[in-house]
Amino acid sequence: MESLWQKNVNEILEDKKILDKECTADVCIIGGGITGISTAYNLSKVGKKVIILEREELANKATGNTTAKVTSQHRIIL
Repeated sequence: MESLWQKNVNEILEDKKILDKECTADVCIIGGGITGISTAYNLSKVGKKVIILEREELANKATGNTTAKVTSQHRIIL
């Protein structure tokens, strides 16, 4: 089963390539999981140029394999 993140990462991120030259951006995000991708997406929507640095694949590992659901079995931690 393919996750929603893995299925849509190419649509969410316009330009996904290896950093092989010097470049500039308004914001550099370290980590291409759900937090990094969401932050980059929202910053780009307000006109910021964003670079995401990820050691492996974007939207993979925990992000790529999560169902991101909350159920009645989850306790509220106070």
